[in-house]
Amino acid sequence: MSQVETVARMAGSTARNALQRVQDIEETMQQVVFQFNQEITKINENAAVLVEMLGEDAFKAALKARRDRTEETTVGAQKAAIADAVAAGTLKSGDVVAASSLLILTEKLADGTVLPYGSRVQLPVGQIKEPLRGQFLGKKVGEAVATEPGGHLFEVTEIYEPQQAPAPVVPVVESLPEQVK
Repeated sequence: MSQVETVARMAGSTARNALQRVQDIEETMQQVVFQFNQEITKINENAAVLVEMLGEDAFKAALKARRDRTEETTVGAQKAAIADAVAAGTLKSGDVVAASSLLILTEKLADGTVLPYGSRVQLPVGQIKEPLRGQFLGKKVGEAVATEPGGHLFEVTEIYEPQQAPAPVVPVVESLPEQVK
């Protein structure tokens, strides 16, 4: 077999293998989507049973209470983490949004109504996609950015800047132990 034939054979084998891998991925994705849809159907059925057992108003109240507890826990953990970072000297309160800032935002409707579960959004500026990221740069606490004209508003409520951790304090050793001398 000539080198040309060997290369052609290998290229055909590689192309066939790549096509097989793509087909395998497509089949796997179809299975995942099918299983996901089955699980969503089960969740909907369970929710319908709970609504029948509790009544719609009681179900909605229980769901809201659970969401409130979850948000309270999440917000509490986020606030504690920021307080710890400020105390450790790795975060400092800022005045103006910069590319390195960590933002605390409140999501609102265009009319100023705070969205439920949008009362506190915490993220670094670097995670905001352009062109929205550029609109935040230079903003101060109390200023807002609209996602689009007439869309949701994100009001800046806190700004933090990362800091280098302070050097650890090392006690001065007056004399070396005998083993070291």
